[in-house]
Amino acid sequence: MIEDFYIDCTKQSKTITIGTHGQQVTVNINIDIKGYLGSSTQNNVVVAGKSTVESTYNFYTDYFTWSIGDTVIYENNIYEVVAQPKNTAHKNHHCKLILKRLDGVKD
Repeated sequence: MIEDFYIDCTKQSKTITIGTHGQQVTVNINIDIKGYLGSSTQNNVVVAGKSTVESTYNFYTDYFTWSIGDTVIYENNIYEVVAQPKNTAHKNHHCKLILKRLDGVKD
């Protein structure tokens, strides 16, 4: 079963709250989850007029609450959710997400 390959990782979501002086503050919400980063697909894309290769990855987890733009910290790398999760087995025991690796991300 795919769950045999799950490792500890972190789901990170951003939320906006109001600070003590009435200003908007972005806060990261971290949730410990388990998941498995599977195969990747490479696509040719054009960024700023230059052709480059973008890799997307299949990610499997038993955590189902996701939004596009959430991030996953997996083995010290950061990946962004770029598609809605799919309940691939239709048994509600795991879902598949499409992730894109983010490089040069600073906290």
